[in-house]
Amino acid sequence: MAVFGTDLQYASIGAVYSGDTEMTRPNRYQGNYFMPGFAEGVVLPMAVNQFHYLHPGLSIDDFLPPALAALAPVRALATPIVSI
Repeated sequence: MAVFGTDLQYASIGAVYSGDTEMTRPNRYQGNYFMPGFAEGVVLPMAVNQFHYLHPGLSIDDFLPPALAALAPVRALATPIVSI
């Protein structure tokens, strides 16, 4: 996932490895490795951050391929109505 923004509040998760460990060296056979001095990942708490499109003049349809953008109004109408 990509997140665009500035001043995001986040919490680090996972281990932090020093630069002299096997975990921080690229491994072409088993894939991923970790950056030395940084946590394995981060959590972005949704309740304390605000997320916006890249430009205030653009909508989600501007980022969708034409075929999906044409379906966006149809999906909005297809929202199920639940009665109790």
